[in-house]
Amino acid sequence: MPVLAPFEAAVEAGVWLVMAGYNDVTMTASPLLQEPLKGEWGFDGVVVSDWAALRSTEEPARAALDLAMPGPQSPWDAPLVRAVKDGRVPEEAVDEKVRRLFRLADRVGAFAPPRRRRMPVRGSYESRALLGRAAAAGSVLLTDRGVLPLDPTELSTVAVIGAHAAAPRTQGGGGAGVFPSDVVTPLAGIRARLRGRARVVHAPGPMPGVAPSPLDTDRCSDPRSGAPGVLLRVLDESGREPHAEHRLSGRQLEPDLPAGGGGGAHPAAPWGCVAGGGAGWRW
Repeated sequence: MPVLAPFEAAVEAGVWLVMAGYNDVTMTASPLLQEPLKGEWGFDGVVVSDWAALRSTEEPARAALDLAMPGPQSPWDAPLVRAVKDGRVPEEAVDEKVRRLFRLADRVGAFAPPRRRRMPVRGSYESRALLGRAAAAGSVLLTDRGVLPLDPTELSTVAVIGAHAAAPRTQGGGGAGVFPSDVVTPLAGIRARLRGRARVVHAPGPMPGVAPSPLDTDRCSDPRSGAPGVLLRVLDESGREPHAEHRLSGRQLEPDLPAGGGGGAHPAAPWGCVAGGGAGWRW
């Protein structure tokens, strides 16, 4: 089918993971995940659900979905175990999902010793150069009245204005968010190019209606252990703490809640979530 051509091209290019989409009827149980994806096209990676898109237990389990997100609490928790024991879902179907997950874990280096865990990089220098050219080509300069490019030899002081110069949004938010391990910010790049030549002054300027940046390991530490990151606490209505855990980031704060609790992100839930790290950020 022509509509599937982009997906077939992605499989031919060697993708390791495919996400089933949201639809009026969720795609997590679609027969398309088996044929043509895993069958005709020979996709040997993992099929993952979109966030909270898994609505039932047995149909996706018998189909070609491999991983439910988020986890581990989902329709594939205890209900899947019961479905397998009762014979409603073949054990072989679960075995195939586990094999695919192990294959993905091996591909990304999860089974390697911690010091050697690195994503394989093919043509790192060439890839970075291509990405740099793509970013430059995708940038639009609204007005240049003969000012640019600046001559570094003629500069004494350069003002860089804007909060995103120091904390850029490298990708979108939500499911489109990408958090690279290393980012050269516009401010850092300008300072590096002008080091020893000119003074660089940065002014963030106003940020109306913008939420604060998420807490990361470089901005806070667990107040109990001192380890980089945040302490995520789950509190009940009386203030008792039935669960706490260390997190490396405050970007996704959806903990595994104790039995009988609702989702921490829902206003009516009987549980509350508090993340503490340095400044005591609260949710």
